[in-house]
Amino acid sequence: MLYTLGPEGWEDIKDLTSSQEEAETCIPHASRASKQGHKSVTIVSEDTYVLILCQGFNKEMASPIYVKCAVLNLTRYLDITKLVSYWR
Repeated sequence: MLYTLGPEGWEDIKDLTSSQEEAETCIPHASRASKQGHKSVTIVSEDTYVLILCQGFNKEMASPIYVKCAVLNLTRYLDITKLVSYWR
């Protein structure tokens, strides 16, 4: 699922929402959202490979990408740009 932060809080980006869980479909949707002028893109996924692919495709994104990760009652938003710069 892809979200945008609007004046009333987080909102689904309806035309970019996909029920498919494969990263191969998630990354193109995120890229499209970033190129449509959204200030940031948040990807909700529990799969590690989505996080890895986001790091690889980070340069192709026009806006920052965040991956929402949750374990039990702890939720984090990982800033992919910061992760990429950390590993360089």
